[in-house]
Amino acid sequence: TAGSFELELSVTTNGCESPVSNLTIDILEPTNTSAISGETTVCENASSVIYSVVETSGSNYSWSVPGGAFITAGQNTNQVTVQYGTSAAATANPILQVVETNAAGCESIAVQEIVTVNPNPSATIGGTFDICENESFGIEITWSGALPLTLDYSIDGISQATPITIPVGASNPFVLDVSPVSTTIYTLDQLSDNNTCAGTVSGLTRINVSPAPQLEVGAN
Repeated sequence: TAGSFELELSVTTNGCESPVSNLTIDILEPTNTSAISGETTVCENASSVIYSVVETSGSNYSWSVPGGAFITAGQNTNQVTVQYGTSAAATANPILQVVETNAAGCESIAVQEIVTVNPNPSATIGGTFDICENESFGIEITWSGALPLTLDYSIDGISQATPITIPVGASNPFVLDVSPVSTTIYTLDQLSDNNTCAGTVSGLTRINVSPAPQLEVGAN
């Protein structure tokens, strides 16, 4: 039971009793740390991710974070700010943990959460190709990430209103069929995946369109 208790001590030797000594013993309530509040699914390299537990006056809080992540602010307090690293590093050690030490120096049982760090998606195109007028061509997009992917792209530097969607079950590379009427340059601008992670895009594809030959028929 928690509370403050007085202990009286005396020693009797050869029938002689020593003066009474008083000892005060304070028994504190055991530390019961709350659950951790904060995102348990994040993207690679996510920054300024905040985690917290309910604060107890006089307590100190020791945090540890998943692999590849580090604390940027708040260590030893009830709230920390975390910068994440790669998905691979976090997968090897996905545990977020806090141990509370109360004013009496008693440690709580460690409170833990498993954090999933999703890899950021990517998409790449490239190459220069020649086709004839009125022909179509399949641009190969090499991708990574959680499908479906949404890709914003430009044609000759003009952003297109309708993005490219790489659907669930798509092959890799994904083939985008186009039918340019003249020499055209396609570039990828940005993308996101089903985990709402933003990714990286690279490359451009140039398609040279040659006019079809004209057949002239006349009298000899």
